[in-house]
Amino acid sequence: MKNHYGFTFIELMFVIWIIGILAAIAIPNFISYRNKAYISEAMLLGGDIRKDVKEYYEYRGIFPSNNSEAGLPKPGDIKGKYVESITVKDGTIDIKLNDSMRAKFKGKVLRLRPEVNKDNPTGPIVWVREDNF
Repeated sequence: MKNHYGFTFIELMFVIWIIGILAAIAIPNFISYRNKAYISEAMLLGGDIRKDVKEYYEYRGIFPSNNSEAGLPKPGDIKGKYVESITVKDGTIDIKLNDSMRAKFKGKVLRLRPEVNKDNPTGPIVWVREDNF
């Protein structure tokens, strides 16, 4: 018999089957990772704003009613690759996502609302994340 080099059809089908299983596991994880990456910029920009709102509250005992009262630029001036604007209204931070996002996030608003414990008003401010996506 003559020696043949290469793979048999069964061996090739087995490799394709393994690649299919790995892809079925990896694709949902990749989509979840990508969605978290989109939101991470908004949370990063919002983190800096949270510090300013917290300092304002600690100094005055009330939350700032708008961006200028909190010492921040106008809402449209705070931008990022995926963030269109950040607005402060009565301590609540509204982060509007722009149209360069995936359809799931386009034009949506990520809201960070401060909450003060009534039993311990000098305790830490808890930030509640509210979103519509």
